[in-house]
Amino acid sequence: EKLKNTGNVNGVILPGIKEGKWKDKIPRAQSDDIPCPNQDSSLYSDLESRCGSTQRPWNPDGENLLWKNWDFPIFLINDGNTTAKLYDCYAEHNTGPEATTWPLCSVELKSPMYAAKDSETCYRRSNIIVSIEPQDYCEPLSDYNLYYFQTPRNGTQPDGRSFVQKEKSVAVVLARMDALNIFDKEEVGFDSPTTGIVTLIATAQAIKKALIRSYKPDYENIMFMLVHGESLDYIGSNRIVYDMMQEDFPMKLSKDLQSNGILKNGTQALFNLTNIKYIVELGQLANTQSSEMYYHAHNTNEDIIGIINRLSASPLDIKKSTRTVLPPSSSHTFLKKMPDIPILFISNFDQQYSNVYFHSIYDNALVHNYKYSAGENQRIVQHLTQIATALADALVFAAAADTQSTPKADPGIINSMLECFAETRNCSLYRDVGRPRNFPYVGIVSDEPFAQYISVHSSFHTTMTKQIFQYFTADVVEQEEEECGDVDSCQKQCLMRNKDQMVYRYQFMVGPDCHNQTGAFCGVCYKSTVFEKLARSPAFEPDVWKTYDFTSNEYPTWTESYWKSISGRMFLQPSPAIQHTTLAIGLTLTLLSLPLTYFLQKKSSIIFEDGASVTGAAGSNTPAPVAL
Repeated sequence: EKLKNTGNVNGVILPGIKEGKWKDKIPRAQSDDIPCPNQDSSLYSDLESRCGSTQRPWNPDGENLLWKNWDFPIFLINDGNTTAKLYDCYAEHNTGPEATTWPLCSVELKSPMYAAKDSETCYRRSNIIVSIEPQDYCEPLSDYNLYYFQTPRNGTQPDGRSFVQKEKSVAVVLARMDALNIFDKEEVGFDSPTTGIVTLIATAQAIKKALIRSYKPDYENIMFMLVHGESLDYIGSNRIVYDMMQEDFPMKLSKDLQSNGILKNGTQALFNLTNIKYIVELGQLANTQSSEMYYHAHNTNEDIIGIINRLSASPLDIKKSTRTVLPPSSSHTFLKKMPDIPILFISNFDQQYSNVYFHSIYDNALVHNYKYSAGENQRIVQHLTQIATALADALVFAAAADTQSTPKADPGIINSMLECFAETRNCSLYRDVGRPRNFPYVGIVSDEPFAQYISVHSSFHTTMTKQIFQYFTADVVEQEEEECGDVDSCQKQCLMRNKDQMVYRYQFMVGPDCHNQTGAFCGVCYKSTVFEKLARSPAFEPDVWKTYDFTSNEYPTWTESYWKSISGRMFLQPSPAIQHTTLAIGLTLTLLSLPLTYFLQKKSSIIFEDGASVTGAAGSNTPAPVAL
């Protein structure tokens, strides 16, 4: 900020910490977000409640880098060779006695964008057709939320009756899917969101294995949700709440009833806010600073107290938060529309984030001492296993009347998920859940994990998270030999089962025994109840945005600009004297060329005499043919 205010900075290059001269050079603390994340979308109206405390905000290390208007480019370069060349060039030409002599080492950075002013303006311009090829300036941030019902929900019963979900009959477990920082394609967060994603899926898998045979009278199901875009004013949860209120969750049932397009093989009953019994939300869960966990409760009732008591009786070290307000969380969105929903938010912090790298490029596996090769017994894996086991046990104890076994989370799958989400995309679990002739069996697979940022289209992060979720909560579908002449026909027959029904989602994945170092040679059909639902702000729906008041803050209105080509080059810049001399010579040559060009044009008939004509056999001026 101080450098920016000097007016002398035209660009910034930040060297990466993964290799080279700056390897492992990590700041003590750094967060690109503000001290009170998502404060404009908070449930609370006063700043003190939004921040937890203005003197002790939730994110004390927030530097507000994300929300400042930087009028110069800022580049992150992870390649150690490139940063070494930059430093050597600077050291040789721009330091010591050489700093006052020419040439000097210079860098040109370009990162122009098309968008202007704000989302309302650029989105309106993008929708104005003024030529055959209209110019797009920006697009709304958009991806998919994921949801999973523990028990299948066929809205059409065998006796012909329609199933209707009872009010306050479904427990909801929630976590966010996205990370955020100022560098594109670098948005990978270990503590937020990876620990929450991994723990939620591990909890769902533990309950799936326990096999709930029947529910208690006031329960009908348990739903798990992964919501996208929560770092930006809760895009994903806003869309889910909007869809529920529009009777469009899990689908627009009224439209399907009219068209008879889905009911042939079954559809799900409508689900809305009144069906939610309570929400258990998973926040940042890493034990880098301490293994102590905290719960933050809102609208505490007997159900929430029962979950708390069960968690407290487990080996998990969990305490009550000393604050009376909820931290920034997706639950705020639900409470703004349904204020009486009981909420239990579980995190690794009490009054302030213990993660000093919240929404930063430094919230990575290295900082949190995680390595897949260290195995299942490392602290973070055992810690998340303990949380998932305790939560699964508490939910089953509260909801189930009869189960096959006691739920227990698997540290092996937690370690595998952490590897894929936080360490490398070239991981064994992605090969298990991948589809033949798709990632990771086509192209070159790099080592970097997938970015967890919500962009303008669905991401590999969302796709692979969905397939992992399906893989760990699905049943295997046995396929007949006549269905599977080869992998392609096997996959086609599996996916055909999705036609005319929305109760199950069939997915064809390679599985653990159908691949080797050369690729995939077979696959397995899986049946799950994991579905996806659009995560885009309702403000950009066709029937909303034309009349929407962009100053109302009712919905998030984040868009992403279209980019021109991003580039950078390093060169030696000569002295001003040489530049002025070069300019003077160029101008002189230009001025001298004007009369010379005029003279040559006037005398061209003399200087450039016409060549003699070739006379043909008929005496014409047509050139005679030449035999070859």
